[in-house]
Amino acid sequence: MVDAGDYVDGTANVDYVRLMTTLGGSIVVALGAAYISLVETLVAANIRIIDTAGGFLRELVSVTLGEGAALVVDSWRAAFVASIEFGALAPIVLVVEALIMLTIVLAVWQRRPYS
Repeated sequence: MVDAGDYVDGTANVDYVRLMTTLGGSIVVALGAAYISLVETLVAANIRIIDTAGGFLRELVSVTLGEGAALVVDSWRAAFVASIEFGALAPIVLVVEALIMLTIVLAVWQRRPYS
């Protein structure tokens, strides 16, 4: 517990250095809590956006291409949500991976021997 005597020396003068150190520490803790709250809010908003867009895309793919393709969309949506929960750079890595996979699929599709 904090006692008022901790911030006053023996002659009833305020120890300003100790008082400012305590106030500075409390400000740092408050800013850290605000930052954590902001990051959690941004992550939750991104997850909601991905879920909404992914649900729409799943329905669109399901109607146009069938349920098999919709399962692929669902798996990518789940991967995006997991990557956002993991860290800030993970969605960028996942997008690069998806682009590389799409490039490989397109190259194989253009050179398919059964056409």
